[in-house]
Amino acid sequence: MISKINNVLIHVALIALTSLHAGQAIGVTAEPLERYPTGTVILKGRHPDRKFNVWVAATDDRREQGLMYIKSLAKSQGMLFLFDQPDLLTFWMKNTFVPLDIIYVGPDHRVVRVAENAIPQSLTAIPSGGASNAVLEINGGMSRTLGVAPGDTVEYQINSH
Repeated sequence: MISKINNVLIHVALIALTSLHAGQAIGVTAEPLERYPTGTVILKGRHPDRKFNVWVAATDDRREQGLMYIKSLAKSQGMLFLFDQPDLLTFWMKNTFVPLDIIYVGPDHRVVRVAENAIPQSLTAIPSGGASNAVLEINGGMSRTLGVAPGDTVEYQINSH
């Protein structure tokens, strides 16, 4: 009898988790990007400087949501994730519908790693490969087009919100 009760409880818990996940998948809990702070990022290196207008994700909730549910991204747009302390970071593409380049940035504002063309909706972990406290996401393939590489400088300015 106990095993039957446990099976029922497990089944109910799975239904609840599936319902919660389904709600997130359609964006029920997604905060509109218009509510995010904005800013600018300038990538500097052996290539001409390139400016991006970004949404800034500096809280746990906003970092968790990131660019989920976005269907397109202009060439000069992106998202800047800011963290309080440098750490080994890992990103993934859950519920992200556009390919992205993920640029990990160290506390010295230098590019640590460029992960090109992250696959939409993939749950594969994409590690920073070094201590990072900022991450810039831009359209997939843009880093290669611009020639962005480890060691390049990333300058950013956050607009007051």
